[in-house]
Amino acid sequence: MIQGYRMAGPPPHGEPPAAPPREQEWPPWLGFATLFAVFLVSQLALGIVIAATGADVDDTPAWFDLTAAVILQSGLIGGALIAARAIKPLHPWQFGLRATPFVRAIGWAALGMVVFYLSAALWVAVVGAPEQSTAEDIGAEESDLALIAAGVMFIYIAPVVEEMFFRGFFYGSLRSRLPTGWAALICGVVFGAIHFGSGASAVPILMVLGVIFCLVREKTGSLYPCIGMHAFNNTLAYAGQTDVPVGVALALGAVMIAIICLVPRFAWRRPPQPTPTAA
Repeated sequence: MIQGYRMAGPPPHGEPPAAPPREQEWPPWLGFATLFAVFLVSQLALGIVIAATGADVDDTPAWFDLTAAVILQSGLIGGALIAARAIKPLHPWQFGLRATPFVRAIGWAALGMVVFYLSAALWVAVVGAPEQSTAEDIGAEESDLALIAAGVMFIYIAPVVEEMFFRGFFYGSLRSRLPTGWAALICGVVFGAIHFGSGASAVPILMVLGVIFCLVREKTGSLYPCIGMHAFNNTLAYAGQTDVPVGVALALGAVMIAIICLVPRFAWRRPPQPTPTAA
């Protein structure tokens, strides 16, 4: 049985087990090809929006920046589902959407964040504080409505979509052939690299964060701890990069963490339905 299947673990409660995947399913190149296709289609869609609205690409309004972010996020989740479905039938647990022991999830997530923030502190001490313009890039400071929309994007949408694509799909495809270390390293490097446009100085530490997310996915067998960690980190980034009151940012983050803790307890538990028999 290939390593990628072992990583995913058994199906969650009530879902009938799938047949062991063949070696050609979710091949390692699939994540790269899908990411390239997503960026290509996203740029084409943005070009259509620019042509239809006459938006100034040198001074884009907040609505355009948020539209661009939504297009990219939609492309990532849609691309992962389409590409995965083209290879084999889809099951939520294949992306890591499965319950895992709560204490185990909290323990590995906490350890991962401690390692990350220690690494970030060391990076700041040696190289200097990284700079990111993510909030500015999506127009968060242009209006109160844009600030709220940015919070939803930072804390709720991006953690789910990016973890589904990178740790659920991209890392999963790499693990079909590669050992944990190499798969985590490659996924982390790609994850950090796609953030180059929002601040090159932050790319190395984001690569470290991407690797840590992969290792937590591996140790827990679930994507939910990774989504929670991502949301927690983005909550701090949202509070630090915008003028939103810290209490508001923390409240939004707390709601998201609560959702992530509760969803695995109730989702994907519908028992198998009986097969109709011929009269």
